[in-house]
Amino acid sequence: MSAISFLILSSFFHATWNSLLKTKPHKNTFLFKALVIAITIGWILSLMIDPWGPSASSWPWGNMLLSGITEGFYFVTLTLALRDAPLAMAYSVTRTTAMILSWLLTACFMSETIPLHEVPGVILVLTGLILPLFFHSKNHVKNPSHSLFWAYLCGLSVTAYNTFYSLALNHGAAPLATMAVSLTIGAPFLLFLKDSSQVKLFHKVSWFEWRNIFLLGLLICASFFCYLSGLIGIGPSMAITVRNLSIGFALVYSKMLGEKLNTGEKIALGFIVAGVSWLSFLK
Repeated sequence: MSAISFLILSSFFHATWNSLLKTKPHKNTFLFKALVIAITIGWILSLMIDPWGPSASSWPWGNMLLSGITEGFYFVTLTLALRDAPLAMAYSVTRTTAMILSWLLTACFMSETIPLHEVPGVILVLTGLILPLFFHSKNHVKNPSHSLFWAYLCGLSVTAYNTFYSLALNHGAAPLATMAVSLTIGAPFLLFLKDSSQVKLFHKVSWFEWRNIFLLGLLICASFFCYLSGLIGIGPSMAITVRNLSIGFALVYSKMLGEKLNTGEKIALGFIVAGVSWLSFLK
């Protein structure tokens, strides 16, 4: 299977598990339990199928450690972003912020340039990211000015773990091992989110809820494995750009959840979708 195919599959799985998480009232505890499932599956498969990669050295470990730490911040900021904003806005802002930051990173440190024909797409995306700062929906949070604060930070954490993922893979780490190590390090960060649901972390869970937890764990595992498999041999900025096709899936799920966006959010989302579509088509 080609790298692009893996990234498209990953985009579907990623949008799906984000939309499932959006429906849960206590997102941090639900996500933590699902991550335990994903980690268990990841370690079992990793130990069965080429644990560390054919040319792994001591170098991948540092990058795997850093990817786990930054992924921990991703899980925390993701749950807060989904808490404070509609799925369509939180997801779109997170993904496009990560894309822009990845481009800046590769342009500054990896001598990767943005072709002239991609500039209109970049301008559209940046416009969509800036507009929410001026249009806030009072229906989503008590303090509307903070509704997308965590989504922007989440995009920053996505850029960070994506970069360390790429470095680990370039030094010979296998996708499954990288995923297992990073998730194991990142999941406990959710335990630092104190809320009223924290005391229920190890309490009895109904069969129906465990079924949803197991499903979320499978989707997370599939999402990260497909993404890491597609990331091999492809620059982080291009990988994030292709994976941003997931925004389309997120919009469908947002509609299914019955989310309502105000006029400003719709305009901003329109710019983001137009920009991502332009860039994805060119890729």
